[in-house]
Amino acid sequence: AYLLGPPPDTGPATMFYALDQSGFWAMLDLTGAGGRAVLERSWRPDLGNRAFPVGAVARSLIAQIPTMLLRRAEQDYRLIAPRSYAGSLVHALETSLASVL
Repeated sequence: AYLLGPPPDTGPATMFYALDQSGFWAMLDLTGAGGRAVLERSWRPDLGNRAFPVGAVARSLIAQIPTMLLRRAEQDYRLIAPRSYAGSLVHALETSLASVL
C-alpha cells in the first residue's frame, strides 16, 4: 500500500470531542409478579429464566419502539427507550397490563 502526502501523526491525540446523550433516554422500571407476563405480550425475545437470566440485557421493539431491557432481579425489569417515545411506551405497557389482569 502507498500513502501519498505527509506522514501521519503518530503522537498522542490532541483533540477530543464528547457528546452527552444521557438526556436522550427514558428509563421505566417494571416490577412485580406479573411483570414478565406484561412484557411477553409485546417483547419478541424469550424472557424465560434460562434464556434471559437476572443481569441479562437485550434490545428489541415494544410497540415498534426501540427498547433495551435489563433484568435486574427475578421480578424486576428496567426498560430504556428514547425519551421522545416514553409516553407511547407507557401506553403500550398499560395496555398489556390491562390484558394480563
